[in-house]
Amino acid sequence: MPWTFATYALLHGSWMHVIFNSVWLAAFGSPVARRCGAMRYGILALAGAIAGAALHLLIDPLSLAPLVGASAGVSALMAAAARFVFQPPVPRGAAPPWQIPAPQPLQTIPELLRNRTAVVFLAVWLVTNFLFGVIALPLGADSGAIAWDAHLGGFAVGFFLLPLIDRRGRRGS
Repeated sequence: MPWTFATYALLHGSWMHVIFNSVWLAAFGSPVARRCGAMRYGILALAGAIAGAALHLLIDPLSLAPLVGASAGVSALMAAAARFVFQPPVPRGAAPPWQIPAPQPLQTIPELLRNRTAVVFLAVWLVTNFLFGVIALPLGADSGAIAWDAHLGGFAVGFFLLPLIDRRGRRGS
């Protein structure tokens, strides 16, 4: 059914699976939610989950293993956050410390590729997802393989969709 492209993200294989997704969601979803607002945050996570299911279906259409977990949506939020969280802090100057600085614009792809911290994060993320997919190592206490292709689908959508829905710091991608 078409709605399963989104509803699978509400199911998880184990408590460890829920915990891992929750930790990554707290770390990378919070900055995106603060920057974009609840509605855009939700749209981004939902689009990531749908894209993850679609890519998984395209890459492995004969798979009998169930696709479960919010990892593709969380991956979309991780990629979106990578567009702005790894920038150096804005100099505060003489402003009082309780004032929140204006949000920085999203980094363009060339700027992101010149940002060593962002590049290391993206490389580690891609390599670990690839390794978990190829070696089929279970993560934590899960006994099933990781749907690395769903993670990639969500990640790509988050990376390229954020500039279109970002309500702050619009700049070309």
